[in-house]
Amino acid sequence: MNRPILVTTTVMCLATVTMAGRPLVTDDADPVEPPCWELEAGGIWERIAADSAWHLPWTLAVGVAPRLEFAVGACSTYLENRDSPDEEDPKHFSWLVDPFLQFKWQVLQAPWLNLRGSIVPTWTLPSPEHEHGFGSAQPSWDILFILSGNLSDQVGVHLNLGRAWVTDAEPDVLHWGIALDMTITEQIQLVAETFGNRDIPGAEQSAHAAVGLRYALHDALVLDFAVGASLTGDDPDWFSTAGLTWTFQPW
Repeated sequence: MNRPILVTTTVMCLATVTMAGRPLVTDDADPVEPPCWELEAGGIWERIAADSAWHLPWTLAVGVAPRLEFAVGACSTYLENRDSPDEEDPKHFSWLVDPFLQFKWQVLQAPWLNLRGSIVPTWTLPSPEHEHGFGSAQPSWDILFILSGNLSDQVGVHLNLGRAWVTDAEPDVLHWGIALDMTITEQIQLVAETFGNRDIPGAEQSAHAAVGLRYALHDALVLDFAVGASLTGDDPDWFSTAGLTWTFQPW
């Protein structure tokens, strides 16, 4: 394929996809459209009391049909100052934590406020090094409902509500998120969110807030950064993240 066709195809591909979820936890309702692929990757630092944790999450998504995306992902984790009563020399690093398979199916498109709605089922697999305290020993299921819309030409809003069925030994989790993104220039977008979860049944819950920005280095490459803190709950006290979103076609 010659260069002019490649450029034209890439622009058409990008036009169907709004800026990706990173650096937010709250997701948007826009799946990757075929023939596009999208790679999200970055780093997350968490501070919990006197301890720190580093995570390197990644997600690779592909548009498999109009309004339908399939994604795979996982995370690498490093834990500092780790004290485990079950291990004489506790392990601090794991390459593969909570690998998952996921679909995003957009089931709603409405002209009012450019409203879009998606259903996102996720299957998280057991972590290979769960015996060392990294990830879960059992698979879990999650279903997430997303609404996205535009309050103006510059401001978008995203609402998330989901439930995770974890294991027989642990309570299920209700999780939620609300996010805003504001376009400042053609290259810069400010983002803000609040998100949290609550055990079902049970009273244990947490809430967090974050602010950040996205910078479009290129039509196909967006860099991002965000910082956040806990509003309630025990962890994490502070966190920051930086990463990228790359939209491409492998052939």
